[in-house]
Amino acid sequence: MPVQPTAVQLPSTSSIMINGAPVAQTQSSNTTTFPVPIPPQTSQIIHQPVTCVNVGSNGPPSGTMNGTNVNQPPIANAGANQVVSQGSIVALDGTGSFSPKRATRVSYSWVQTPGTPVSLTGSNTARPTFIAPTVMTDTVLGFSLTVRDSTDLVSTHPVTVFVTVKGTNMNQPPVAIATTPSQVASRGSPVTLDGTGSFSPNGDTIVSYSWNQMAGPSVGVLPNTARPVFIAPQVSTSLAFSLTVTDSRGAVSSPSPPVFILVR
Repeated sequence: MPVQPTAVQLPSTSSIMINGAPVAQTQSSNTTTFPVPIPPQTSQIIHQPVTCVNVGSNGPPSGTMNGTNVNQPPIANAGANQVVSQGSIVALDGTGSFSPKRATRVSYSWVQTPGTPVSLTGSNTARPTFIAPTVMTDTVLGFSLTVRDSTDLVSTHPVTVFVTVKGTNMNQPPVAIATTPSQVASRGSPVTLDGTGSFSPNGDTIVSYSWNQMAGPSVGVLPNTARPVFIAPQVSTSLAFSLTVTDSRGAVSSPSPPVFILVR
């Protein structure tokens, strides 16, 4: 900690300063009081007691007081939290960082903490920039700042600023996937189609399944379920089916790639 101005009393009715920074003294009773100066560098203030008849006695031959100017680490300031739009250019601001030692140069080091990774331009400057990423939902990015002064002292604790990127909140359409347990069926046997692998990128529920026969003799209208069953025709042939699904927010998928079944 740096030396603060402090009043000091010496146990003598009279003193003279023989070395050190100048001080202003006040005397009362049998003590000498003076404020400790803040020295620009390590220095000594020495007082020599003087004998006074019928008032006091000689004390120690001298008194020594040391004062040291201690450098304090710089203080990091990462600026205010921000809310931005995706695709925008975002500038962080560390210009509020400073060193308690005036006229001391400060250098900067920014590091991303949580969130979708971005590319910081000028990560060793006071105001680095990046492009806000494209996100579906509101996403928080964190950036930690550490500063260093010209005497190589580093800020005690990194500080973090948070940037919230507003998401599009758009519903992406679901993806239809059609399969079958077996691609070969006997004539007149039951055949099962399977659409349970279909999904929504947003995590929504698939609420309906629509099957369409693309090739082969008609097997009739298929039920709108995830696993419809039909009876294979009584002829050797090849059948093809595609699937379209709808999610709980009404978004409809593109038709799935066809699933083929060989009837023997």
